[in-house]
Amino acid sequence: MTDHYSILGVSRTATAAELKAAHRKLVLALHPDVNPQAASLMVLVNQAYSVLSDPAKRAEYDRGAKVHELPKRPTEVRADGSINLVALAERFVPPETRVNLFPSIERLLGDQGINARAATLEQFLTATGVLKKKRGRKSA
Repeated sequence: MTDHYSILGVSRTATAAELKAAHRKLVLALHPDVNPQAASLMVLVNQAYSVLSDPAKRAEYDRGAKVHELPKRPTEVRADGSINLVALAERFVPPETRVNLFPSIERLLGDQGINARAATLEQFLTATGVLKKKRGRKSA
């Protein structure tokens, strides 16, 4: 079973507000108007949120019940919620572009300590600048 918490990038103790904020952040980044090729990732994010935002479904999920079966994409999305970006690129990016572009993306992620074959969605979107890193609060 895919880990809904990993998909949303939240802990198992996340509050309803934290779930909503994480979902909103990912939906804005993966919206079809912003990123037309992220439809399969958007489905995963919405399904994870639909389970975790409902207290009864979340309780079942936390007990290990298969509340909502996620689409099977073993080459792209792993059980722990990490994404095989190489397989994802093979699905959406033309081969000639992939040959020229993907080594640069692997270096970009590698420089930040991220494995391109096992990155979480949040890691990838943050590393590529789609999601902004959280800044600490300034002291008065």
